[in-house]
Amino acid sequence: MGVATLVQDLTGDTAFSAAERSRLETLEAMARQYEVMQQTLNAGVLVHGPDGSVRSANHIAIQALGVAGIGPRGLLDPRWQMRDENGRPMEPTEFPYHRVLRSGQPINGLVVQIYRSDIDSTSWYSANAAPVKDAQGIIQEVVVTFVDISATRQALEALKVSEHRFRSIFDEVGNIAVQGYDPQCRILYWNNSSERLYGYSKEEALGRRIDELLLRPEDREYFADGVEHMLASNLAPPASEYTALRKNGSTVQIYSTQVVISLPDGSREMYCIDLDLSDTKELERELARYYSRFRAISETSSLGVFATDLDGQINYANVNFQKLTARAASELLGKSWLTLVEPEDFRFAEASWLQALQTGSNLTLELRIQLAGSTCWLRLNGAPLAESGELTGYVITAEDISQRKAMENAIRESEEKFSRVYQTLPDGLVITNLSTGEILDVNRQWEQVTGYSPAESIGRTTFELDIWSSPADRAQVVADIRAGGEVRMREFQARRKDGELVWCEFSAVPIELGGDKLMISVLRDITDRWTIATALRDSEEKFSKAFQLMPDLVVFTDYETGRYLDMNDQLEPLLGYTREEALNRTSEELDIWAGTEHRDEIIDTLVEFEEVRLIEVQLRRKDGRQIWCEYSAIPCELGGRRMLMSIVRDITDRKTIAEALRDSEQKFATIYQMLPDALGITDLADGKLIDVNQAWQRITGFSPEECRGRTTKALGLYTHAEDRRSIVACLRTGKPLHQREILIRRKDGSTSWGEISGVVSELSKRKVLIWVLRDINDRWAISMELRQSEEKLSKAFHLLPDTLMFSELASGNIVDLNDRWEEITGMPRQRAIGRSLAELGMILHPEEWQAVAERLDQGLEIRNQILRLRCANGRIVEVDYSGVPIEVQGQKVAMAILRDVTEKQQIERELRDLNVNLEGRVQTRTGELESTNRELQQTLQTLQLAQNELVRAERLASLGSLVAGVAHELNTPIGNSVTVASTLQEKTREFSQEFTGGTLKKSGLTSYIETAGTASDLLMRNLHQARELIASFKQVAVDQTSEKRRKFDLKEVIEEVVATLHPMLKKTPHEVMLKLQPEIELDSFPGPLGQVVTNLVNNAVLHAFDGMEHGTITIEAYAAGSELVEIQIQDNGSGIPQHHLPKIFDPFFTTRLGQGGSGLGLHIVYSIVTRVLGGKINVRSRPSAGTLFTLQLPLIAPLTAKPEITA
Repeated sequence: MGVATLVQDLTGDTAFSAAERSRLETLEAMARQYEVMQQTLNAGVLVHGPDGSVRSANHIAIQALGVAGIGPRGLLDPRWQMRDENGRPMEPTEFPYHRVLRSGQPINGLVVQIYRSDIDSTSWYSANAAPVKDAQGIIQEVVVTFVDISATRQALEALKVSEHRFRSIFDEVGNIAVQGYDPQCRILYWNNSSERLYGYSKEEALGRRIDELLLRPEDREYFADGVEHMLASNLAPPASEYTALRKNGSTVQIYSTQVVISLPDGSREMYCIDLDLSDTKELERELARYYSRFRAISETSSLGVFATDLDGQINYANVNFQKLTARAASELLGKSWLTLVEPEDFRFAEASWLQALQTGSNLTLELRIQLAGSTCWLRLNGAPLAESGELTGYVITAEDISQRKAMENAIRESEEKFSRVYQTLPDGLVITNLSTGEILDVNRQWEQVTGYSPAESIGRTTFELDIWSSPADRAQVVADIRAGGEVRMREFQARRKDGELVWCEFSAVPIELGGDKLMISVLRDITDRWTIATALRDSEEKFSKAFQLMPDLVVFTDYETGRYLDMNDQLEPLLGYTREEALNRTSEELDIWAGTEHRDEIIDTLVEFEEVRLIEVQLRRKDGRQIWCEYSAIPCELGGRRMLMSIVRDITDRKTIAEALRDSEQKFATIYQMLPDALGITDLADGKLIDVNQAWQRITGFSPEECRGRTTKALGLYTHAEDRRSIVACLRTGKPLHQREILIRRKDGSTSWGEISGVVSELSKRKVLIWVLRDINDRWAISMELRQSEEKLSKAFHLLPDTLMFSELASGNIVDLNDRWEEITGMPRQRAIGRSLAELGMILHPEEWQAVAERLDQGLEIRNQILRLRCANGRIVEVDYSGVPIEVQGQKVAMAILRDVTEKQQIERELRDLNVNLEGRVQTRTGELESTNRELQQTLQTLQLAQNELVRAERLASLGSLVAGVAHELNTPIGNSVTVASTLQEKTREFSQEFTGGTLKKSGLTSYIETAGTASDLLMRNLHQARELIASFKQVAVDQTSEKRRKFDLKEVIEEVVATLHPMLKKTPHEVMLKLQPEIELDSFPGPLGQVVTNLVNNAVLHAFDGMEHGTITIEAYAAGSELVEIQIQDNGSGIPQHHLPKIFDPFFTTRLGQGGSGLGLHIVYSIVTRVLGGKINVRSRPSAGTLFTLQLPLIAPLTAKPEITA
């Protein structure tokens, strides 16, 4: 009974008051709402009593448990079983409601499985259980709700399986290196192929930064930008090629694809999938070599070579094929080769072609082609071309066999004549097997001589036929054959079939035919000599004709002297000599042997075997050309004279063509099968494509048939017209086109990046472009990112605030430097690279640097060691040196950071000195000046002495003014520093009191830290300003009080001098502008030069700007050729009167005598420039137009020059 029904029954009871019935009605409504909610809730709901019985269950629970309803058995039903998350069956005491009854506490998110045996199915649920207690806290009911999470668990299990599959696949894949890393570039995953490819184990790689482990320093910034882009856009960059580092220091070319994965918790991981391109790159280079060889062989082959498509249309023809057919390439390309065939041979040629296409077999046929007014016999040998297993065309070689055909016809005629002769010979002619004596053939005359027909004779021996009347005669003949190999004109008495004995003349000679040793025997009936003589004359005549018609050269020579006695008509076609030129001369006199080794081999063979058969020799024609021949010879005796009969056959064409054809066919087939790139041949005359390979369709989408006869412009191949114009312009220069990157438009309208290379060549007497198009769509995108990364890394390298230096540990030679080097040392980095600091003359204390080198060579790090260097201008700088030894490509290298701490060290020293000695130094210097003045007044004895002392006094006065000005300038920053320091001291005292008294609060600590930071910034700024003033003052003061010659940078010296004049100029409305060319180095006297600049500036301030509110002094310096520097000091003041100009450098000349001017300032300038610095000075001035002083100084002061103006 439901709660709502029970309440409804109670409401009808009259024993309840109206108020109680009202509360019951409210309870009824709530109960109905509960029941509706229970039934509509998308979760199973069970209500248990304290005893575990089920009091109610909604339809979801009933459906999940597979029961018709809930009975008194409760949940103990054999049709289902509850299991825990791991699949272990649960005891009833472990059920959610039991656990709540025991603990009295709710359970949330308990994952269980429900297995139903009736349908053999398992479902996953997330269960919650809570107790319902009365006012005394006693459990009255337990409510259990559960939600079906099967889909989620299945997805989770699938995810685990997928991840396991992913891990298994990429851990075991043979040649794909996979690395995973987090947004901080720390490696999370490292498969086995990564270990093999890069050399790092998983333990070495995991947790390290992937960019520092695998990328070259110049690539790392680009990689970091790529990671930042991936994290911002959630898009991985396109796959590309790049160079990676291995653990052993070597590099490897990689094709890499990156993937960014967003995890359910919102985090992301990136994965690199790398392929080793080493074999691919080598294959590309090997393919290029094979292609070059094929082109060279094809164009230099003595055979005609042409290629066709499946329709027989010629798409390639080499020069020899054009010569054979007497047609230009333009007459051949695009036309069927069958159109060249003589009409009588057309049907045969067409049938052979169709048969080859159907079977995909080689094509071999001999036919005639049409020439202008004649025909030519060709032998065609074709090999099929295939792309991806599909036949695409044929490559066919053509050999001119017209001469051979003529010879074959002659041989055929000769054979016919021989057959007639054989059958009509008056002698019995028999061919027997030399081993068995079995008769193989006989002529008709045999029957006339012996009485035995051919049928009775063939297959039997002469012994079986009882031909020999005397066994002794037969035995003697057999012995002679075994001893000498032949028998000539042996007379014996033969027995005919009818028993009649007749006298015969027997001759026999052994021959080898088809590998069988045979003997040709002649049996002549000499009963009637007249008949035999007549037959002999006829035979000689026929032999003579056959002799002359033989296609090979037959020569008879004297066996003893070697002189030619007779030969047939083939001598002149073969060797170029006429019959008359050769008769009675030897082969040595004609010089026909290309080498003596062949002649010696023939002689040795004749001596040993008395015959020569089919030896290949090289002979020299009359015109000097060498040919290959096949040589056979046998001794013979004619007319009582021993001779040597030689047969020579020309096999030059056969030998050359066979070798070339075999190599060409093999290489051509290999190249075409392996070409991965699109290959095209374009006629430069009209820009139309002559031929393309099958890779063209894969890359561009256009089939070869769609491309031939059309231009790339007509195909719309170029996305950007300027790419096409640029390529055409390059080709017009005659230079090869090498790896030009272009954006191509494919047939379907999509675009793709390609790399095009091409070379202009000549094909069939017309210029063509042979070009290769490679698909680099993925590589291009990555290469662009790589270039950007390299640029960023390079910028970062050169923008580092400190000098980064790489040097070889063994030699100390500098390998690389960033731009900060030049700023610190004043030396161009290119001048330093490849040299050591010692070679550059920069080391002051070799023992310090030697200790550094030894420590690095031991593999130890060096941190924050202060070392000193001599700069290019002679200035000494102090550097904070930190270095670590590393190994790059098997070479030990020191990577060091050099931080310029000269100013910092100088400030610290100068501040100490300044605080302690400044006042004393000023007083001492003032005393020295007073003493000098007294000495000056006492030593004015002569005009020269007075002049020298005035010069000295003026320089010291200038230095005194400089000291006073610098002291005044230093007062402000030092005073500010003292004020800030005292304030910080007071704050520190207050902070210490609070800390000691235990009253320090977080706000107080924060306030003190902020105050200390602000004070530190103010102190550093003021001390930095003081340091700069002191440094400039010190350098100028040292230079002006020193006569030391040194190398210095002109720009730095003039800037330092002008800086010391700043206190004086601040008191005037005038300004000094500098236009100084950098990197002008002088080997001279910086002190005197500074005095010149000071005197000229002071002179302008004192004299040039009377009555002017604002004046400008401009100082320019620039190189004047390779040995001089020109310095111009110009003002825009009132100028110098013309009549004063000749006297301004004279001593004591002044227009303000008695007004503070000594008249020595410009005289001192002139003396220093001409006598000390070894230069020239001139002046130009006009009233109201200002004054220009021009100094021309040598970059290297004369060695004899010494400062004569002493201080």
